[in-house]
Amino acid sequence: YHDIDGNPIVDLKRFPDLRRMTAYAHSLNLTAGFYGNNCICSDHCRNDTECDLHIQGDTKALVGFDFDSWKLDGCGGENDMASFDRYIRKMANRPVLVESCHWGVPKYDPDPNLPPRQGCPWNFYRSSGDIQLSYSSVLWNLASVERYRAINASVPSCWAYPDMLQIGIRRRDDGTLGLNRAESRSHFGAWCIVSSPLFLGHDVNDEEVNDAIWDIISNREAIAVNQAYAGDSGGVYETSSFLVHVDVNPSVATSRNRHLRVPGAYSEVPSYRYLSKPLGGGKVAVLLMNCSREATKLIAKFSDVAGLSCNDDTACRCKVRNIWTHKDEGSYDGSWSTIVAGHDAAFIIVEAI
Repeated sequence: YHDIDGNPIVDLKRFPDLRRMTAYAHSLNLTAGFYGNNCICSDHCRNDTECDLHIQGDTKALVGFDFDSWKLDGCGGENDMASFDRYIRKMANRPVLVESCHWGVPKYDPDPNLPPRQGCPWNFYRSSGDIQLSYSSVLWNLASVERYRAINASVPSCWAYPDMLQIGIRRRDDGTLGLNRAESRSHFGAWCIVSSPLFLGHDVNDEEVNDAIWDIISNREAIAVNQAYAGDSGGVYETSSFLVHVDVNPSVATSRNRHLRVPGAYSEVPSYRYLSKPLGGGKVAVLLMNCSREATKLIAKFSDVAGLSCNDDTACRCKVRNIWTHKDEGSYDGSWSTIVAGHDAAFIIVEAI
């Protein structure tokens, strides 16, 4: 909420000194983020003048409290991201990371035909609704980035973001992990290969969880794929025509997203999904996702992978690097295949030789 001058009202009992809090975060070599337009106590400004006053007040608070980033959710009236950008540039004396969290609503999509400060006045933006703690939701949100990739609207300083990682998050009812190890690894690889910002969603104070997922979330080769950009943010190049059921996900079952077909309360998805991302220098990352529950042989045909200098199956010989094992698989003619466990994924780097 805001006062008559547009300043955000701070609960001083809960946050007696916000600047001291951000200073403590900085002393730990961490950054601190400010969250606006939140969906818990949404505050709707009533007209353009009042909304602009609130935007100015929030920007002053962001700078005054020394926050490093700004997430603008979609539940309030402050939706003029160009104004936020203008005021942040005017008031802040350092870079501020900005997320536009408007759930993939087309009205708030970036426009690659406009200059960045008008077409994408933020650093990354939500391509989807809120992700849920289920494998089907991971697939659902992953599919949401494809339409932005298709128009080259997921680019440096303007990344499509299918929401935070669900790896290591415990269920509220029984405390078990919502995603198993195979699903967690597949999830991380998928977010890496589509250039999504990587935000951890689990309790980082939970040492048991940290130990269980550390090798996944700290995989430097996977993160290097995420950070690379050679003109394509990465995405799907092949899907199976055979559909399989995955777990119940009400948010998927009630949606009309064309990437998933939904009979009843179950999500029905292609049994496999292949994604690729050029890394530059003739190298291409490939993620082979097995969306079925059964172990399956998946095959990467090199001639199908965009960015490889292959004319046909027989003429294409490639080196293969396994990102999960950090080992070179060797050289192969025409294709590379492996058995992938249910809901898991193979993650490789391919280079024509």
